[in-house]
Amino acid sequence: MTTFLRLPQVVARVRLSPMSLWRREKKIPPTFPLRVQLGPNSVGWPEEEIEAWCAARVAERDNRVARRATEPAAPERGPTESRQ
Repeated sequence: MTTFLRLPQVVARVRLSPMSLWRREKKIPPTFPLRVQLGPNSVGWPEEEIEAWCAARVAERDNRVARRATEPAAPERGPTESRQ
């Protein structure tokens, strides 16, 4: 059975404002799970999709950290070299 989260629950879980969620839903392609119409005046988000979105954010961060760790270090500049 699918559990739906209402807006206050989603905001508390992902720590984004309602406007930020709306903007991410409206992007092409959306960068946040889309809301589901539950009734004439109510919407919700499938809990599994919200959890997957959170897990994907953590995976993206871990991939960035891993890439940085494998990149060669930038050569160090001496004290007289100018930085541009």
